[in-house]
Amino acid sequence: MPSTIAAWAPGGLAAAILVSEILIGRQQRLEPDEDGGADRGSHRLIWLVMVPSIVLASIVAKRQPAGAFVLPAGGWIAVGIVFAAGATLRWWAVRSLGRLFTVRVAIREGHRLVTAGPYAWLRHPAYTGVLLQFLAMGLGFQHVLSLCLVLGASVAALAWRIAVEEAALAARFGADWTAFASRRARVLPGLW
Repeated sequence: MPSTIAAWAPGGLAAAILVSEILIGRQQRLEPDEDGGADRGSHRLIWLVMVPSIVLASIVAKRQPAGAFVLPAGGWIAVGIVFAAGATLRWWAVRSLGRLFTVRVAIREGHRLVTAGPYAWLRHPAYTGVLLQFLAMGLGFQHVLSLCLVLGASVAALAWRIAVEEAALAARFGADWTAFASRRARVLPGLW
């Protein structure tokens, strides 16, 4: 059974992320010019970096034996738990933002800082959720380089996105944003 899981897990997790992101993206759409340029292409960059990294990680895992490792049966349970935790955190963050959520960086009319839900502890809990999902997918490839590819790509793309988002929030909320940000980790408490 673990070999069957190993064969299907990375693709299944990638498909789950894709479906989840499509569903999230349908919640709040903006017209092409409605973000006022605040997004600076960060939404597109995320897709242009993360999707090829998944494809490349898959190729590496299948064709490069050096760096491969085998997850024990219990390891697959841990991968599932990490993935589910990431998906749950992402959805909780999106729900906490409510109508303020958009897939592109934008400040909407009546925008306010959300400090409840996961935003009580993190500035960007939705991105923490994404990173947990990509960690699970990377582990599912059972290859060190594949894990590094998907995590490295997601961290790089999200670092740019976070910088863009924080600039927009600082411009809109000034001292309130500075105070909010000073009391919370960006993504990972104690690390980032």
